[in-house]
Amino acid sequence: GYIPSIESRTKQGATKLGIPVDDYRQQIADGNRWCSLCKCWQPVGEFLPHGGRSGGVNTMCTASWRVYMREYMRAKRGYQGHQHALKEAP
Repeated sequence: GYIPSIESRTKQGATKLGIPVDDYRQQIADGNRWCSLCKCWQPVGEFLPHGGRSGGVNTMCTASWRVYMREYMRAKRGYQGHQHALKEAP
């Protein structure tokens, strides 16, 4: 399959954010990544690792990921938090 070059991915990333390619490159060089949920640059240490992505980290910062997953679980599965069902004694 087609694997885009680093230069191609850099241009795509900059275009998607609406910023010059040089500014995008500088953010990456400074060790920052764009959080797709909170829409801001964050230090790479604020992201969970993701081996399947070219940058090696998730697309959302850890704080945003937690909020996203909490809302997802509540909306899709009726999850209410860490609740343990207590069995009644026979």
